[in-house]
Amino acid sequence: MVLSSLLIHAWASGLIILAIVFSVLTGIENVFTRPEFSLPVEDPLHLRHIYGHLTFGIGWGTLSGSAVGCLLLWLLRLLMPLSRPKT
Repeated sequence: MVLSSLLIHAWASGLIILAIVFSVLTGIENVFTRPEFSLPVEDPLHLRHIYGHLTFGIGWGTLSGSAVGCLLLWLLRLLMPLSRPKT
């Protein structure tokens, strides 16, 4: 559960980081580099935004995704208990 959540959030954050780097290199703004949705522009190459995705994005996303997955599996176990084989 935790590994699958980690892989999903690492992949998503990796794609976001690539979008930020592409936007900085080409000079084309996107949602990740607009001042309304990102940190102030005084950072060179938006490094704080990238560091945020590498730390909090992956970390918090993995923890919250694992918690939701565990909650859903627990609810599934309550709704569909294991049947015992007949002897």
